[in-house]
Amino acid sequence: MLSEIKSLSFIVPCLNEEENIPEFVKQVHALQAQNYSIKYEMIFVDDGSHDKSLKILRELSKKHNHIRYISLTRNFGSHIALLAGVDHCQTDAAVFIPADLQKNPSLVKTMLEHVSKGAEIVIGRQKKKKPGLMTRWLASFFYFVFELVGNVTLPSGGTDFILITRRPIQFLRENREYDVNIFMLLLWPGFRSATFEYSEEKRFRGKSKWTFRKRVSLAIDSFFGFSSVPLKMITRTGIVLASGSFIFVLYIVVETSILGSPVPGFPTLVAIITFGFGITFLALGMIAEYLSQVLSFSRGRPMYLVSEINEQEFQPRGEK
Repeated sequence: MLSEIKSLSFIVPCLNEEENIPEFVKQVHALQAQNYSIKYEMIFVDDGSHDKSLKILRELSKKHNHIRYISLTRNFGSHIALLAGVDHCQTDAAVFIPADLQKNPSLVKTMLEHVSKGAEIVIGRQKKKKPGLMTRWLASFFYFVFELVGNVTLPSGGTDFILITRRPIQFLRENREYDVNIFMLLLWPGFRSATFEYSEEKRFRGKSKWTFRKRVSLAIDSFFGFSSVPLKMITRTGIVLASGSFIFVLYIVVETSILGSPVPGFPTLVAIITFGFGITFLALGMIAEYLSQVLSFSRGRPMYLVSEINEQEFQPRGEK
């Protein structure tokens, strides 16, 4: 219930966001001016920035006890940065939100209303906009394929704006996966969830760090991290190809040995062999993706390393 959520963490991954951090803090502080009664803190996770982001965070944390920061040794990726924030939050709930202000911090009030109705996870779903043709086609293809083979039900259009309560927070702390899509990981257990639509605003300053390469990489990790269907497809494809090859060989034997007529079609044979090699390499690639994830986990390396963190006493801002 909303009455049980007495404190909230804004977990904010940052990568070269020096132009956006001060304005983000200003807008979150504005919530207090609107008689926002829940106590809150801001946890900024500097994910290997090369600009003045860390310097700005140091200064802000000295001025405000409810602003904390974690500086990672390098760029581990936004999803790992979010996990680092979860590890250090000390509140009843947490919201994942970027520093670029495309998600307005005031939307948290809507999210908390859903929590008051029993939701453990609240998912912000962006209202439809018109992305580039290639982006739209690739996104549609990914969601179509994942609906067929995935073991997680995705909200229409996906999400990267989410609020979680105590149980999901504890789940993330106890369950670690490398090459993780943190949003799919949260949807997997079946926590009580609610969804709402919002209009994404223009980025306040700077350029997005969410490149096409990162999108593709996350899609691949998500596909192999939350579905075993590709492995089963390899087995079934192998059975079909082996059966077809056996029938073709039997046909050749019958034609040459019994009927006495040689089977023409060297190009056909080459095409079949080429097709077989293509399927083989595709299968090996899929297996390699799964083995890569298993290897990453078995090495036992930490998911991230912290180079600097402000260890000040937790003092959330809010109702006194």
